[in-house]
Amino acid sequence: PMATAYLSPLDCASLLSKKRKGRRRRGTKAAGAASIAQDATDGVLARASCLGTGQNALVIAVRLNPKNEDAKRALWHLSRDTPDEAATFFDSFAETFDANLERIGYRVPQLVGRALAAHVEAVRAGVPFGTTLDAGCGTGLVGPHLRPLTSGALVGVDLSPKMLEHASQRTHAGTAVYNTLVAQDLVSLQRAHVLKGSSTLPLTEGFELVVAADVLVYFGELTAAFTAFVRLSSATSLLIF
Repeated sequence: PMATAYLSPLDCASLLSKKRKGRRRRGTKAAGAASIAQDATDGVLARASCLGTGQNALVIAVRLNPKNEDAKRALWHLSRDTPDEAATFFDSFAETFDANLERIGYRVPQLVGRALAAHVEAVRAGVPFGTTLDAGCGTGLVGPHLRPLTSGALVGVDLSPKMLEHASQRTHAGTAVYNTLVAQDLVSLQRAHVLKGSSTLPLTEGFELVVAADVLVYFGELTAAFTAFVRLSSATSLLIF
């Protein structure tokens, strides 16, 4: 099941503004890796039908259980050391990404689309969003669900160029889903990175809708991510994650 949150990016940043006590790390990085290896032995990753790399297995483990802190911590260390290393990591299994998610019955794109469609109907009287940012769009699985709910520019951002190659092939009603695709790390994302490529979105405006579908699980501390969303939106924007 998926818990859908309707908040503004500014609200999310405010919620994270208070300092929180750091969680005590359980063991060393090596111990964390050993724990994940034991999980694989117990069949957790086998149920994900993942036969790829260890990093790929960790991604699937997190998607199966977003509360798996050991898997998230190990994934963070393996894939988030630098944006370039993270991009290489996600590039490495772009070709098998969709197939692996299909094997585990992944339904987040459909759930996001359904929740947003209900919101547009109930809160916006059926009026679609003017502009949408698909943050961490990956191969564009959510894009076809966002396109009919966006009247203007739909921009996808991901740090993996190979993932974006797949996103560029997504279509809806015979036309490309995304107006613009940008290869960029979300934390360092600026308006200039994503807005300059779209003639339908003035640089002075932020995105009316920001979607982070199954993206925040890859972050440890969320303040930087929400700060980026604030930069790219306005006080009345909606964030769904």
